[in-house]
Amino acid sequence: MFGTFVKVGAASAAAAILSLSAAQATTVTVDLSATNAQETVFGIDPDSNTRGNDMAGMGVTVTYADNSVETLTWAALNMFNTGGVSSTDFDLRAVDATFSGNFLLDTGRAISSILLQSAGGNAVFDAVSSIATGPGSTENTLRGSPFSIVAGDMLDGVIAATYSGIVNVAGDDAQGDIYTDLLIDFTGLDAGAFTGAFEFAADMDSLFEAGDLTPVGVSAVPLPAGLPLLLTGFGAFGLMRLRKKQA
Repeated sequence: MFGTFVKVGAASAAAAILSLSAAQATTVTVDLSATNAQETVFGIDPDSNTRGNDMAGMGVTVTYADNSVETLTWAALNMFNTGGVSSTDFDLRAVDATFSGNFLLDTGRAISSILLQSAGGNAVFDAVSSIATGPGSTENTLRGSPFSIVAGDMLDGVIAATYSGIVNVAGDDAQGDIYTDLLIDFTGLDAGAFTGAFEFAADMDSLFEAGDLTPVGVSAVPLPAGLPLLLTGFGAFGLMRLRKKQA
């Protein structure tokens, strides 16, 4: 059994999840940052079941333990639901055809951190477990969930997940639940980095209109009159485990 203890930072509104294993427990800290604020005019797609191929264009920056950096772009791997990135030493992809926020990471080379920048993939991370519409929940996001470990190789120490790029819908204040960027930092692990494979969850929602994110303070395209913003749906997630074959 693979257990995690999720510790929410003092400045974070994310919900805590507790699942301890007698064999081993990993501490995960989740923090929310209001830096790099973004605004969407059209809001979140009411069919917010983001699939792996929907995220094509998301930036993935991998920092290795030797301080070298690799920048990749998430791609659709088929016309249905699968998407991911891959290089000689690193593989990250959506898990299962019913993907709704589960990722499989597999690396044969020690990594210090991964930065996921979802704006290029026309999606946002929904880091708060709220199902209400109103304060604390952006319309059409439904139930979110913060970064958590699902299964995988044994991890000793701390993994720090930091969300930034807080997003608001034009005309409304940011509710504090949706963000464009997720930094996963492995330097708090006992080994100082991570090598191996594990599956993690980080819920995502699609934008209603592709390319509809603008840094706060920069003029955005006005909302067309009469554009309907409908309410909603949320997809289930699947589970699988893959191992990358080294060339």
